[in-house]
Amino acid sequence: MNIFSNIDSREIDNLLVETNKEIISIKDNLFKLDDYIENKFKKIFFLFIENSKESILFYYQIIKANHVPILLSPDLDENSIDILLNKYKPNYILSLKKLKLIKNKYRNIKKFNKYLLYEENKKNNHNPHKDLCLLMSTSGTTGSPKFVKISYENIYENTHSICKFLKIKSDDTIITTLQPNYTYGLSILNTHINMRAKIILNNNSIIEKNFWKKIDDFKVSTFGGVAFMYEMLQRIKFEKISTPSLKYITHAGGKLTPNLHKYILKICKIKSLKFISMYGQTEATSRISYLPWKYSNKKISSIGRAIPSGTLFIKGKKDKGEICYKGKNIMIGYAHDYKDLTKKEIIKTLYTGDYGHKDKDGFFYVDGRKDRYIKLFGHRINLDEIDYYLRDSGFITATIFNDNKFTVFYEGDYNINDIEKKITDKLKITKKYILIKKIKNIPMSNSGKIRFSKLK
Repeated sequence: MNIFSNIDSREIDNLLVETNKEIISIKDNLFKLDDYIENKFKKIFFLFIENSKESILFYYQIIKANHVPILLSPDLDENSIDILLNKYKPNYILSLKKLKLIKNKYRNIKKFNKYLLYEENKKNNHNPHKDLCLLMSTSGTTGSPKFVKISYENIYENTHSICKFLKIKSDDTIITTLQPNYTYGLSILNTHINMRAKIILNNNSIIEKNFWKKIDDFKVSTFGGVAFMYEMLQRIKFEKISTPSLKYITHAGGKLTPNLHKYILKICKIKSLKFISMYGQTEATSRISYLPWKYSNKKISSIGRAIPSGTLFIKGKKDKGEICYKGKNIMIGYAHDYKDLTKKEIIKTLYTGDYGHKDKDGFFYVDGRKDRYIKLFGHRINLDEIDYYLRDSGFITATIFNDNKFTVFYEGDYNINDIEKKITDKLKITKKYILIKKIKNIPMSNSGKIRFSKLK
């Protein structure tokens, strides 16, 4: 079930449109990768992947040849890379920069434009499982040695399911807004390559004029973004930007506040756009559920219902509890080092770690992460709900709980007293349990999620 088995490399070359200043000669250099790879065994690759034609074609080639790419962020520091190298001992490395720390273990055998291809000095056969297709980090950014193992069947099932409910067509043109080492960003690539739809490879932020110029120049019909991106759309007044070619936009990677959701729906109505909100996890290859456009106004902030090939349910009482999922797109386990690559787990139920509820019409809602609940004075408090409440009031915050005190980090120019009052009114507690700190930027992952571990 290799999704790329029936797709020719020249086809993909024509589908991918590089829009950066540097012009890369693909045909002269890239398609000779097989000449440098020993194909006797299934190989492990470290692929530092970005939104470039070269990068995506390497990803395609590795999977099509039934090798296993471990998708890594180009921003990883050398210490994190060194840890991962010792854990996974890849056969090959495709890096965007010279790696000094591998001097005695790997040798550079070829330069492909921006990429350096390294080969291990000692030939290892890790014997990865025949069904193993790729490995991804759950966050998209960290150097944690824990990866999600994705099978060929996982990708096939999820890709075709997404294509079905989004009704992706070959004449669609999408512009990338997310990094491909993040599951949402990668699913966009997989689905549109599968449907032979054009992909505009972009590294501009949505706040840059050049991003919107590309949408106009290439007659882009759709893009996808995380919650933070939609907050940016509101700040730059999306309603004033001309987007005649856009047909629909998608959202995933954390829920929108009710006010933001209503704003996006209002603008979509003005622009004659469809807005489709989705929910997913790396452990489910990408998507778990979606909210069809026709329900967007009726079911504000809902994650909708399960994707066509899956089943969604609540483990708890009275339709409240942990959100769980069943489907053929559930991972085949976690990997902590190369020894785990030989194993395949059959996981029938994915326990998402998200608490939520289901309404009387069968629509699901995420209330918060399981590990973001605390107990204070005998009451169960959802830290995510605090931030959700504050963001809906116009504050950009991130809340943690230490030493019986709520610490609220915020960015921007706000009156601390206003934030403080919002929290005391919400939680019915006194000021002594609240500490408010201003920071330049709330730390975010590539997936647009707050990195609470970085807050102190």
